[in-house]
Amino acid sequence: MNKNNWINELQVGTESKIITNPYTNKSIKLNPLEIAVYDFIKGCEFMGINVPMSWGLSWFIDNNPKAYEILLD
Repeated sequence: MNKNNWINELQVGTESKIITNPYTNKSIKLNPLEIAVYDFIKGCEFMGINVPMSWGLSWFIDNNPKAYEILLD
């Protein structure tokens, strides 16, 4: 996995979902790709893999800053 193709390796579902920040209880609806990226970030966080996690965080900042603010900031 590298910075140029990491997103193409994600498994993307077909349904949107409401995701809740466990620390603030704020929620936002994410589309299937956003859910896949969010899950990728949380998995990296759990495993302590910081570099790929930063790719996902940057993606959210660029593609859905409101979701980044609610769920990841």
